[in-house]
Amino acid sequence: MMARRGIWNLENLDLSQLVADKAYEFLFVWSPLKMKGATGSPGNPVALY
Repeated sequence: MMARRGIWNLENLDLSQLVADKAYEFLFVWSPLKMKGATGSPGNPVALY
């Protein structure tokens, strides 16, 4: 989906801490691994609020 339509598949995010802190607005940062010649990589999602 990402390669053809630009749709991210982020189903397994644990957002319970954001809900508990009532963080209605936050910066979502995706930190992928640096890999040469790859078309994708796993990453580390971070929410800054």
